[in-house]
Parts: sequence; C-alpha cells; structure tokens
Amino acid sequence: MFKLKESKSILSKVNLLLVLLVVGQLFTSCDDSAEDIVEEVTEYNLNATFEANTTIDIEATFDVSNLNDLASAYGLIANVEGEGGSVVNLFTVATTKAGLVEAGATEVEGDISENTTWEGNIVLSGVVIVKDGITLTIESGTVVYANTEDTDIDILVIAQGGKLMAEGTSDNPIIFTSINAENNSLAAVDVTNAEAWGGIVINGKSTINSGDTGVGEYEATGAYGGTDEADSSGSLKYIVLKYPGFSFKEDKQLNGFSLYAVGSETTLENLIVYRGFDDGFEFFGGTANLKNSTAMYVVDDAFDWTEGWRGNGTNLIAILGDMSDKGIEGDNNGDDHEATPFSNPTITNMYIGGEGTDKKGINVRVGSKGTFSKIYLEDLKTGIDIDDMQTAKNFVEGNLTFDNIMMENITKPFDADGIVLK
Repeated sequence: MFKLKESKSILSKVNLLLVLLVVGQLFTSCDDSAEDIVEEVTEYNLNATFEANTTIDIEATFDVSNLNDLASAYGLIANVEGEGGSVVNLFTVATTKAGLVEAGATEVEGDISENTTWEGNIVLSGVVIVKDGITLTIESGTVVYANTEDTDIDILVIAQGGKLMAEGTSDNPIIFTSINAENNSLAAVDVTNAEAWGGIVINGKSTINSGDTGVGEYEATGAYGGTDEADSSGSLKYIVLKYPGFSFKEDKQLNGFSLYAVGSETTLENLIVYRGFDDGFEFFGGTANLKNSTAMYVVDDAFDWTEGWRGNGTNLIAILGDMSDKGIEGDNNGDDHEATPFSNPTITNMYIGGEGTDKKGINVRVGSKGTFSKIYLEDLKTGIDIDDMQTAKNFVEGNLTFDNIMMENITKPFDADGIVLK
C-alpha cells in the first residue's frame, strides 16, 4: 500500500472559490481586449489564495498491486518472482536477435489475421497489426523484444475491431522491451535507450471531437473513432513497457500506450511505462478508463489526453525525470477549443513527483474540462497550470474542478498566465 504523507499546503474548494471569483471577472467586461485580460491575470497574485501551513485529513491511498504492489515500483524495487522461483529483472535486458531465436524465440512481423497466442519470448519486427475480428492473446510471463537491430519502427497495433487479451499477473507480468536495451539503473537519468520502438497502439470505435473518424499520427497504425462508446479492444493487465516511443517526424511521436478512441469496455489496469521517449499514456478521444498505472522517467508527459477523452484515471503515479515535462497535459482540441464532446476525464488518487526545477504537475489547456481529486504534487516548479480562455471558462463555470490537492515543495502552486483569447 502506498500512502501519501501529510502536506504542508493545500489547494481546497474554499481557496479555489477565491480564484474563481477573480478569474470570473474576466467574463464580465466584454469590452476588455485580450491584452488587458492577460495583463489583469498576470498581475493578480493567484498564489495569495493559498493558505500556508494548512493540512488536510484524508486517507489518499493507492490500493494497487502491480509489480509486488505499485509501492514497490515507486520505491525503485524492480525484481519480481517469475515462474519456478526465477527472478526477472524488469529493468535489465541485454541480448541479441540471433541469441533469442537460437534459444527458441518466435519472430513476428506483418499482419495477424487469425487468432493467435504468444508465450515465452517473442521478437517484434516492424509494424505488427492485429486485424479486425482477430484476438491476440499474450500469456503472463511473456517477454516481447522489439527488433531494434533493424531499421524499421517496431509497433504492436490493435486495429479497430481487433482485440488484445494480455493479462499478466503481479508476480509474472508481461514485459515489452527492446533487443539492444542496455543495463540501466532506475535511479539513473540516462535515457539513451528511449525511442527504441513504437509502443502499443490501440484503435477503438468510441467517439472523438476531431471528426467522425481519424487516422493515427503515424498513418501506418490505421483509422480510429466512431460511435460505440462501450467498444472493447480487449484487456491489458500487469504489463511493463520499457523504452517505447518513437519520433517519426518533427512534433510527431509514438508513445508508450497510444490509445485512439478506445472504448469503456476495454480493460487497462496495472500498466507501467518506463523511460518512454514521448508520453507514457496518451488518449486521443474515447471513453476508456485507466487504473493502477505508472509512467516513469518519460521524455515528455506522463499522462496526456486530447480529442475529447472522457474516461476515468484512478490510482496513477507519474515519476518525472530530468527530461520529463509534465505529469499531466490535458487538452481538448488544439484546432478548436470548443470542439465537442469536450475532454472531460475524472482523475482520482494520483501522485506526481519531479526531478529538476522546471517540471509542471498538471497543465490543462485548449478547452479541456476535468475533475481532479486527491492529487499529491511534490518537488515541481508549477503545481496546476491553466492555459487558454476556454479552459478558464470551464474553470469558472465549474466544469474544471480541483478538490483535495496536496502540494509539497512547489514553487508556484497555481499558474493562469496562459489564459489568452483565441
């Protein structure tokens, strides 16, 4: 059990009301120019609404159990007991494709067009797509190695209508890593192995706000979106992704888990992304829920959403490293801040901790709504950052709320300098 320690400062509903009253003034004078509004927000000391040395009496615990209880992962304990009593070190892998194949590993490439089961050691080569109507089952204890000895981007894609049934256990998880992964310590800052492969992409049939359907940022991953908010793409439990994420063009990257319009009947629980090149988890619309999951030392954001995600995130941990950016980056739609359905997730029980002096805890932007409660922010430059006018409007109207937010060693608890008119 991972229990949050008592905080020294607290952002509560009462304090937020003071902020709402001030920000609300922005909407009472339509004659003000954008420049005037920005100046007014910038000059107002929002931090003054925080009462120093205030404590809160809540039991904000993470009831989780992945990797011998997620507290073990946070405590930088990497070993778990595998079958037969052997010890599998999740964060130390060094091997070759030839060696794996010689030892009996199965190399997989191209489309999966019939129901398939993976077990033992698997070598993933290129873009592997589970097609519509097909189920890929991955047994607990399976280790999937991206073939980083080739020049292709190695990705596992679940197409619309396909299913991934990958259910590891707390003592025998499913591990995705790369062939050329070097030995690394969890405590190290080294990210030389990040961007080793493209992660897992899931394309669902739930709703998005960027059109009826869309095509993934990396087009080879296929189409997503639709009208089935209860769509199921399978069940993922107790899975560790090491060194995922890939930059295929400027400002376009694959993440650890890229979740496109994934529906609410998909199970996403007890997942870890370790040293991903871009985001740990990114939701592109959809209604999926994420539970008991962690992003550790990713290069960009731990958790990210856009295009109208409306699921729940429960018992989450973001451990930010030197090259990380934010614990949460929550967007609605960068092209149309008022696009519907609005991004409007509920985030409950979350820890965000940082390394360095330039990290943000929660950044809500471009019109996202959301409900945040029992969040613990520690060792960050900025606690909560609200950008863009539609986001501020959501905040004022009670569609973006923060309750029981505990902060420890935060330079600027609340930042609204980014509120500007479009």
